[in-house]
Amino acid sequence: MIVISNRIKQKGAALLMFFFVVFAASATMFLSSVNTHSVEVRQFQDMRSEMEKAKQGLIAYAMNYHTYGFDNDGDTFTNDEGPGRLICPDVDNDGLAESNATDCTDNVRGRLPETFSYSGNIVTLSNEFADIDQQFWYVVSANFKEITAGDVNHTTAGTLSIDGEGGYVAVIIAPGDELLGQDRSSSPTAVSNYLEQDNLAGTSFINSYPANPDAFNDQVIGIKASELKLDEIRFDEIVNTPDASIYEPVRVELYDYYLSNGFLPASPTAINESIQDKGYGWLFDEGYMSTTLINWVRNSYPYVYYNIADCNLRRWWFLPESPYSPFVTYTNGSNC
Repeated sequence: MIVISNRIKQKGAALLMFFFVVFAASATMFLSSVNTHSVEVRQFQDMRSEMEKAKQGLIAYAMNYHTYGFDNDGDTFTNDEGPGRLICPDVDNDGLAESNATDCTDNVRGRLPETFSYSGNIVTLSNEFADIDQQFWYVVSANFKEITAGDVNHTTAGTLSIDGEGGYVAVIIAPGDELLGQDRSSSPTAVSNYLEQDNLAGTSFINSYPANPDAFNDQVIGIKASELKLDEIRFDEIVNTPDASIYEPVRVELYDYYLSNGFLPASPTAINESIQDKGYGWLFDEGYMSTTLINWVRNSYPYVYYNIADCNLRRWWFLPESPYSPFVTYTNGSNC
């Protein structure tokens, strides 16, 4: 009969207890690591989700810019500037976009404005993460900002890049936690206290810095020119059909003039002015269409030649003279 002494039993129990303590400590450390990682993943996902919302807000702002009611040259146009223009950054951290060329300089870094006004309503862009001092920063391509002298149309290219890929018209940057050497409390408008490496200046942006990942925690997303849908305008802003486009009000104007006078006007000037003053001057001012929309030649029958920049699209609207019917479009040439 084998007898196990109490001393051996005690050693076995102590060893078992030791392994239990080691296991418990390891499990705690593992679970803590998993939980920390899960929190970081959720924070990253929340941040990206809010960045995407802000991006869609900026896209909506740009695509509807021609409806904001600005009038720069004193005529009766609804807006002299068309879709595609983007709000200026907030460089003084007051929540509002800057409104002059001195502050809205080329490729300036600033906060994404919290709100903008549209048709008497306040629209929120974003003020997320302000409580932890990580609200979004924002840069707009110099040739797309709303304070600019250049045209913005379907041929305008963005000048910003992200991770080596070009063509971006705007960039949203989410700063991470304050890093070593950053002091946000002393200077909350200094970009160097929030962003790192290539994101501090210039037109090139990055999402990672492999050379020293501990000194980088920015997240970056951008807006491509193609996302503003400027190439899909196709001059159909006046009527909601892809084919009638700008020509429908031209036809109406010409038809009304013809009914009133029995002949076409001697020059297209009056008709051009009438069409522009209906609120679509931006089609001309932004370079979508020639400033002389209508030219015509009267031979046996009156016809109208519509000259559209960059399209080689020619359309004639014949007025109601035999053998042609009124309200019928006769076309020649190639479509845009």
